[in-house]
Amino acid sequence: MASTKAVHVSIVLISVLAAALVAWIGYVNPPPQTLPEAPTGGGVEFKLMRAGELQELLSDLESKYEAYGYRAGAITVGASQGLYTTGPEEEAAQPPSPTVTSTPYSSTNVQVEGIDEADVVKLDGTYMYIAKLSEDYYDCVVCIVKAYPPDEMELLSTLHFDSAVEGLYVYGDKLVVLETPYPPIRILKESEEAEPSTVPPPPYVEYKPTTSIMVYDVTDKSSPQLIFELNVTGYYVTSRLKDGVLYVVSEYCGYDVVPLVNGTEADVWVPKDEELLTYPPTYVTIATVDLDDLQHEESTYMIGGVSRIYMSHENLYVVTVSYERIFRVMAEKLLEVVEPKLPQEVLEEVESCKYLYEKMDVIGRWFSELPEDEQLNIMLEVVGQLKDV
Repeated sequence: MASTKAVHVSIVLISVLAAALVAWIGYVNPPPQTLPEAPTGGGVEFKLMRAGELQELLSDLESKYEAYGYRAGAITVGASQGLYTTGPEEEAAQPPSPTVTSTPYSSTNVQVEGIDEADVVKLDGTYMYIAKLSEDYYDCVVCIVKAYPPDEMELLSTLHFDSAVEGLYVYGDKLVVLETPYPPIRILKESEEAEPSTVPPPPYVEYKPTTSIMVYDVTDKSSPQLIFELNVTGYYVTSRLKDGVLYVVSEYCGYDVVPLVNGTEADVWVPKDEELLTYPPTYVTIATVDLDDLQHEESTYMIGGVSRIYMSHENLYVVTVSYERIFRVMAEKLLEVVEPKLPQEVLEEVESCKYLYEKMDVIGRWFSELPEDEQLNIMLEVVGQLKDV
């Protein structure tokens, strides 16, 4: 991709018991348009893995995490990849000016001045762009209304979507619609042959969430034209617009699906140190679109689920929360406190267990049979031990 606006992506790993892990995306000069070298960040080395290479890694992770008895967690990893922003030798790009009046109008309430955020209502001084539920409360519509002057107010056009519209942006004569398709619904029909006491299992409906970025040319407000569409596997998280460049963050947690970008499997940045990985993997994709020339770039990271996003004029921060170490430490402290109290036969059963989750299962059965006052005393002792961690 040839673009004069680019950023490098790097992610700093912070590993503390109950703290957030912070991803840091910093602005630099545009990189060469070749495969990036293996990046580093926060003292952790990373590598780019092709979609096919991930399968063996995921199989190993599955086996590893079965030993702990849970399949959830979060990490923060990262990479260096060409995205977009204003280079240091350029002046910040200004949005092209649509044909509007100089009438003052309100804008979206944003965290940082100069960095726009998606909203369901956008204004440009003359027109309103409104995303809302349709009359049947299932589909969504986007309405373009001439709002100024008030005596000329009229509905100019309506766009229909069989999906949830997450938000809108207006950039000059371009309208951006961010949408997430609804999961499919399977209608259950009453069976005449079913026994009255038989409850059928719920139907399985395969659903892979997708975040869609759609750009319309609204030069003619009465006839918007779709000029760009990008589809990324994952749930929409949030987005930002700075200097004509749209940043869209989505995430997907799955055992057997590598995120797709317009139907093509994405390459994924993973840490070289596999001890930093959890299973199932959570993929976070940062898609960027230059709204001036509609060039785009995507970077996918195997990290924990996103809990917070913040963007300054210099950096984009992606925050995840790590539970893995918390769970492990709590389980180990529980074992340390409880083992001296176990009856001999229960202790022998615990010592014969190979995996941590098996030990916890044995202790859980023993713990549930104790009187409530003994349970409370053990819980308080465990909490006291954790205070020292």
